[in-house]
Amino acid sequence: MYQRSLLLAIPAVLIGTGVAFAEPATPEGAEALVAVFQTYLGATEGVVSVEPGGEAYTLTLDFAPLIALLPPEAGTASLTPVVMELTDQGDGTWEVTQDQALGFTISVPGQMEMSISIGNLASTGVFDVALSAFTESSSEYADIAVKQTMSDPNGGQSNVSYTIDSGTLESAAAENAVDGVDSTTKYSLTGISETFTLPGFDPSAPPSEISLTAAGYSGDGTITGLRPQALYQLMAFFVANPSKAAITGAQAELKALLTEGVPLFDSLRSQGTIATIAVATPMGEVGIEQAGIAVEANGIVEAGLIREAFSFSGLSLPAGMVPDWAAVLVPTSFAIDFKASRFNLAAPMAMLLGAIDLAKPEPVDPAMNAALLAALLPDGVVDITLAPGNVTAGIYDLRFEGVMSAGPGGVPTGTGRVTAKGIPEVQAALSEAPPEISGQMLPVLSIAAGMAKPGDDGALLWEIDASKPGTLMVNGTDLVAMFAQ
Repeated sequence: MYQRSLLLAIPAVLIGTGVAFAEPATPEGAEALVAVFQTYLGATEGVVSVEPGGEAYTLTLDFAPLIALLPPEAGTASLTPVVMELTDQGDGTWEVTQDQALGFTISVPGQMEMSISIGNLASTGVFDVALSAFTESSSEYADIAVKQTMSDPNGGQSNVSYTIDSGTLESAAAENAVDGVDSTTKYSLTGISETFTLPGFDPSAPPSEISLTAAGYSGDGTITGLRPQALYQLMAFFVANPSKAAITGAQAELKALLTEGVPLFDSLRSQGTIATIAVATPMGEVGIEQAGIAVEANGIVEAGLIREAFSFSGLSLPAGMVPDWAAVLVPTSFAIDFKASRFNLAAPMAMLLGAIDLAKPEPVDPAMNAALLAALLPDGVVDITLAPGNVTAGIYDLRFEGVMSAGPGGVPTGTGRVTAKGIPEVQAALSEAPPEISGQMLPVLSIAAGMAKPGDDGALLWEIDASKPGTLMVNGTDLVAMFAQ
């Protein structure tokens, strides 16, 4: 996703320059571009350079002079200079291209060592000045490698490394009907390999290694109502005010930028699928045919929302990893999808921007905490929604869904629904378990089955109603009252 971020940020400086870029490219145009880029990236010598050539300008960003300004205790870092070709297309758009290898390293002695390399990154995009975004962009990656070492004086050393054979990224953007920009993204990665080396549980134990491979990872995402200008202006602010003292002195400007830029975006959504996962363990290979991940969130708006979902299917374990009696109980597929809503991010943000003072030891008066919480939760609760999910194995199929409202100091309330098939088969499997397990699990399962009512297709059904504080009704029976007797 590196190129996506770079393509969004760098050409922003072309907005509102007032410069008439001639064809072919000229030294005067190059100087104007340098001045504008320095507005966003600072004027440190050697960071920004632009050379005219034919109809295009060659932009080079070398961050080494900025890295050299870091204090010694911050460690060391290096980054390959970024080179792009910028071509004014004469209609309010710029063509932006890049084709190079990239490398990044960072070292904090005694804490972290990290390196990232991309064998080749080739990209092209069309930036619309009026839209402040790329109407289209396309990137291809090859030979990505990441290595990271984390050191802990008390916990030893852990190493993570992974490689990706290749990847692609496609994006497009258009004007939002109300405000901002709507964008879409599609991406794919192939040939993924990852290795973890973790310290042993005690100093005498050897480190353990886990390796993972996946055939590919693909997905898509959308952002609605993105305010790119707000992000560009915030970037320029922090470049112009790099220290805590400078930020504090200019906090009125920062507050104004945030006030004008909120909500930054209206909503975002991303979903991806990982295919053919294999995890090597000391006991053999664990396989997953497919795993899915989804994320959704709203910006700093009144209708707060955050959602996460995870699923997998086709789980296989090596022989001997679980006892024979438990093998049939291991789920082959699983899905869970939950979201939180009914909270307000806009109101507490407005309060914070009005009250915060970075010059004070406590920038926000603790006496405001109650008011901020009340603004965040105008109804005193947040709603948690559990979308229909499942845990499934060869002998059983468990389905669940529900909603709950909960807040500080209150009793959670909500409703739910659970169905299950294969309970007799599960009981039979548990009867083969050691007594310390079967003696605990079988009675509980028998009580649950006894409280169930018939569902569809022979399933057992539990209707859960905890909408009244202090009660927990399951198929009409109040468990709170029952166990209180």
